[in-house]
Amino acid sequence: MACTADDHGLDSDAKTGSQSGENIQISENKKLIEVMKEIADSGKGFSLKDATNLGRYIYHGQVSEYLPCFAKEAPKLQAVDLYVVRATEKCPPTLGAKVAVPTVPDFTGQRLENSMLTALLTGYRPDHALVFKVNDDSSPVSPEPLAKWQVCRQDPKAHTKFDALDHMNLYVAEDCHQNS
Repeated sequence: MACTADDHGLDSDAKTGSQSGENIQISENKKLIEVMKEIADSGKGFSLKDATNLGRYIYHGQVSEYLPCFAKEAPKLQAVDLYVVRATEKCPPTLGAKVAVPTVPDFTGQRLENSMLTALLTGYRPDHALVFKVNDDSSPVSPEPLAKWQVCRQDPKAHTKFDALDHMNLYVAEDCHQNS
């Protein structure tokens, strides 16, 4: 079915259900940025949420990395909750459907700036992605000044099951080989 700017890329059959707060499936081939723009242009706000049962954080800084799957209007708030998945995934058949649990990426040897972006896209909340200096791991440090540093180790370990409630601790140094 064709979509118009009025229905925010939502299937037109489901548009009337949006008034009652029902979950509405978003038309395939619709980019998240397009749906976000249409909603904003209609004067409504929106939030981004995980469409699966995993409860992952959705990083607003990289919307091109996500696909829109469902929407749920909150008419009293003049807002729409957009439920998304990573662009490398398929939308679940229903909102909140159980999906395979991904594994934790291997950050060791990577630059901190790349690792932080990957951690956010994996679904870790920004306040759960913590950085520590290898030679002083007593308290977290700001990642910005250490962006070019290398990740020497991580916790949880790579290839273990992802859990959105976990903290991702990255231990960094200018050169991991000098600090081993």
